[in-house]
Amino acid sequence: MMLQIMPFGCEEYTRNKVTGNLCPDLCTTHSIVYRQCLNYRKGKKVMLAEWNMHKVILKSKYDRLQDYNSIVSRYMNDVGKMVTSPPDMATFLTMVKHQLRTMFEIDTPDISVVETLQKMWPWKKGKTLNQVTMESLWALLQQDEYLMMQYFQGNEHFPKIYGSCGHFYVMEYTPPGDTLSPSLFNFKTGRELVSSTDWDSRAKVALSFLTFLEDLNTFHTEPLHLCDVKQDNYGVSTDLTIQAIDVDMAFFEMKMRGILGQENCTKNEDCEFFDCLSTCDLQRQRCSKHRSNNNLQMYDF
Repeated sequence: MMLQIMPFGCEEYTRNKVTGNLCPDLCTTHSIVYRQCLNYRKGKKVMLAEWNMHKVILKSKYDRLQDYNSIVSRYMNDVGKMVTSPPDMATFLTMVKHQLRTMFEIDTPDISVVETLQKMWPWKKGKTLNQVTMESLWALLQQDEYLMMQYFQGNEHFPKIYGSCGHFYVMEYTPPGDTLSPSLFNFKTGRELVSSTDWDSRAKVALSFLTFLEDLNTFHTEPLHLCDVKQDNYGVSTDLTIQAIDVDMAFFEMKMRGILGQENCTKNEDCEFFDCLSTCDLQRQRCSKHRSNNNLQMYDF
């Protein structure tokens, strides 16, 4: 499968269709080497790779650049000829602002748009990006999970983003750990349980989870709701820090309310959005906008 994905991405790079700080590592020096496909489902591409003797994750919502909306508008002119028109820098920044507002459901100030771009690209305010750079950035901006990961960069509970090449980005590898396994509780006596180094590790992970959940409520002006809570979505670093490695189903408060409140219902079960639950207003036959459970209540592993 990877043999089909990687050459395509590098072909786009060699044709000067995409760019990114890690394109040379992927396509020229080949210092980023594919090891294993981790997601065989149709849709998001998640691959384990090795970069300078360290494991990393290579990820993209789609495997082809053409699957993303292009920044270039196409239209027929008066003589019936197809004309392409890339945006200027001011228009591109407006597009970015709209994309961020769609993702976070808040009116993003211009300064935040600039800061976001500077996080994702070595870009100086006032400098004009070329079309190839805009196209690569625009593909990244259409990936909600990438935006969420970038927003939380610097927080220990989210993997580091090392960079990108076109629509693919490379992030820190923190796999789900055995520390989360209930089998670690299978000791013969309570004394063995208390004295076990495994118990100490599990306690550290539990404390890290609590810190993580607290950060979700305080890091942003609105709490972040996790609607797909399962062990595979959380990694454990070498220092036993929990990291969210899959946040496709994470939503800030305003967006969460919009999702929950749009459904008709006749019972509470109709108001379940994966792990995020709401209640049914039987008089209105409409789901409440307010979540009835919380992030902590969803953890039972």
